[in-house]
Amino acid sequence: MRKLGLAGAFVALIFGLSSAADTEFQDVIPVDVAEVLFDTNLRGQLEIYSDIANDFPSFDLPSGFSVVGSVYQMNMLRVVLRTNLDRDSATQLLMAAFEQENWQEFPTYMPPSQDTGFVSPAAVVITTNSSLCHDGQGRLSIHYAERDSGNYVSLGRYNSFGNQQGSCASQLAQQEQSISQMNFSVGLRQYMPRMEVPDSDAVRQRGPYIGGGSSSSNNSVETEINLSSDLAISELFTHFTDQIIAQGWEIDSEIVGSLSANGNWTKSPEPDINLVGALSVLKTSDSNYELKFRLIADGYQGGGAILWNIN
Repeated sequence: MRKLGLAGAFVALIFGLSSAADTEFQDVIPVDVAEVLFDTNLRGQLEIYSDIANDFPSFDLPSGFSVVGSVYQMNMLRVVLRTNLDRDSATQLLMAAFEQENWQEFPTYMPPSQDTGFVSPAAVVITTNSSLCHDGQGRLSIHYAERDSGNYVSLGRYNSFGNQQGSCASQLAQQEQSISQMNFSVGLRQYMPRMEVPDSDAVRQRGPYIGGGSSSSNNSVETEINLSSDLAISELFTHFTDQIIAQGWEIDSEIVGSLSANGNWTKSPEPDINLVGALSVLKTSDSNYELKFRLIADGYQGGGAILWNIN
């Protein structure tokens, strides 16, 4: 294992750094500079190597790959490989190499694509990692990325200081339990209307979805978002209500003022399910708005598919 004296190409590849004045490093970054810049808490937790770090789990590197380097950062150990192979071929070869060392494929939970609630009109590309598990060594991820300079694979060891997460079977059981707890809101959310924000809006997210934060109870689900817009509150309210009505919702009531607007709609998507949807728009300051949509269901018994991604 060789620690780099100069780590420019490797660091630039992984982090794509530019300074506050937007003057990029050219070709070479001294390792002491890199260590200070990327050591988040300045605790000396960054180490960069030109080969595979000794603490990384052993495996036979398949043909078609070359080692770019490896890095310790914030209790994560990663190895970066370069390849000319496509995503599927590269992933399959590396998965097979680790399976030879008694690693097993670990199913990756894929949240449903965000296609309801407040959404961006632009398409969002979601990339997923392949995951492996070893009873004695913890978890490991395989992430493939295409860049102008070539195709790269990042191997990340989640637990580089011994397996403190339990056996693979216990980790899978915990994951399944967590998913089952989310299952109700996932199923109910399918009935929420799709509300695209205007293209010119500056969206500030409040949660993992592009639609901001999301919460649920036994018979309701709510989503909210903050955005900036030059539209008047009446225009912004109409922008969303037109979309709601176009999706088969029937108006129950509307109130539009100078600082707030509220609307309620009803819909019965299935014979025994009656829905009430409530949209609120609040102007918090000049050009800044807080929007919420709450969906209440009568007759819904839960359900919804659990999605797994196994490459």
